[in-house]
Amino acid sequence: MQMGMQPTGQLSLIPPAGAGVMVDRVLAAVDHMDAPPYLHDITVNQVGSNVTFTSRANDDKGLREISFRIFDAGGNKIQEFSLTTNLGKSWQGTTNPVSLPPGRYSVIAKAVDTGGNSSKEQTAAFELAGQPGQFVQPMLPPAMTQPAPGAPPWPAAQGQPGQDPSPSNILPAPVPPQPSTGTR
Repeated sequence: MQMGMQPTGQLSLIPPAGAGVMVDRVLAAVDHMDAPPYLHDITVNQVGSNVTFTSRANDDKGLREISFRIFDAGGNKIQEFSLTTNLGKSWQGTTNPVSLPPGRYSVIAKAVDTGGNSSKEQTAAFELAGQPGQFVQPMLPPAMTQPAPGAPPWPAAQGQPGQDPSPSNILPAPVPPQPSTGTR
């Protein structure tokens, strides 16, 4: 770098030859380091006899597409659709209703930004049972289990495994000894 004096009395820095090309290269490299978009968890909603999916996504440059794929319990893709208009840098919303017959399903969503980068896929499992549209959701992850039919939804506090911890089944706390008053 060279320093020079302007006729106005101001100092100016004169970059060495080719410095502008280097700055352009650095700016181009930074432009290529575009972070992928972020897609939040999916919520499954019942709307009449249909389901909708709600989520939100954001990206520093802009969103191009948010895609949804629906699979049945056998892993067969049964529907796929994308949102592509008016997404901007941040999108939050709900899809149009989707009609499905009774059964277990999973939905996988992904966001893609204007640079072609993809978000981490988000998945939600749900079940439509009985009449079309009767909703049973969310499905519990495999590590969690439902209580046995007729069992209370809480673990037993004392007593035998699975015993109802109602007041009649809980032992009273021991009574501490009373201090002596000195008389017999």
